[in-house]
Amino acid sequence: MSEVLASFNEIKREDVRAYIMDVQNRLETLPEVIKPNDPRTPLTHSFCNGIYCRTIFIPAGMIVVGKIHKHAHHNVLLSGDVSVLTEDGAKRIQGPLHMVSSAGTKRLLFTHTDTTWMTIHPNADNNTDIPSLEDGLVTLTYEEYDKLPKTEQFIKQIEQEIV
Repeated sequence: MSEVLASFNEIKREDVRAYIMDVQNRLETLPEVIKPNDPRTPLTHSFCNGIYCRTIFIPAGMIVVGKIHKHAHHNVLLSGDVSVLTEDGAKRIQGPLHMVSSAGTKRLLFTHTDTTWMTIHPNADNNTDIPSLEDGLVTLTYEEYDKLPKTEQFIKQIEQEIV
């Protein structure tokens, strides 16, 4: 595990997408990988007045590869200590912490401690169908993300230039 963490800081920004996808592909071949809906990583969903929240518990010592988010959204690291790699770089963060993810963000995490993470998304239609919500919020590939309307990508570009 330490070699994965050590390499986070050595990855060039232009190589992050490929690196994260490579880690995801390698992890998917391992029999011990936890699949969605595993009781060891409970995921809860809550809804209120046009807002959808997802909260997941991730045990210590886990490598997690997130999905690519189509839109900017709020993240709350409620508790835990994690190393994170995104196109914005590598860092170690501890909860409680609030941050906003840009559209197109995909994360590679290593949980140093038990971790609880929440994402908060607009849900104007008050939709409670999880697969339908996920279709609107995330994509599985960068190729699909890159085909999205350019408005979101333009906003992400402006966000990066401001920071």
